[in-house]
Amino acid sequence: MQFNAASDHWLDVADFEGLTGPRDAPGLERAASLYRGPFLHGLSLAGSPAVHDWRLLKDEEVRRSVLGVLGHLTSLRMVRGDYDEAARWERRQLELEPCREQAHRQLIGPT
Repeated sequence: MQFNAASDHWLDVADFEGLTGPRDAPGLERAASLYRGPFLHGLSLAGSPAVHDWRLLKDEEVRRSVLGVLGHLTSLRMVRGDYDEAARWERRQLELEPCREQAHRQLIGPT
C-alpha cells in the first residue's frame, strides 16, 4: 500500500503539523480544530500487523502533539487573562487525557 503524494489531496495531519511550529494563538487554535480523533480511526488491514503498529505509533505521536498545542493555548490564554478560553482548552486536554496532571494544575490555577 502506498499513498501518492503527487495526487491532488489535503491531509489534515500535514496541515496540523505545519501549524504547530509557530506558537501564535490563531495558528494553534487552527491546529487544535483539525484534531477530530484517533489517527486513521477504523483503518484495519487484516494480516498486516506492521500497518497496525505504525498506525498506533502515529496516533500516539499526533495525540501527544495535540496535547502540547492545547497546553500551550491554555498558557497563552491565561497570560492574557482570558480565563474562560483557557478553561475551554484545559477541558479539551482533559477530554483527550483525563489524568493529564498539567491540565488539572492549569485548571486549578497557581498555588
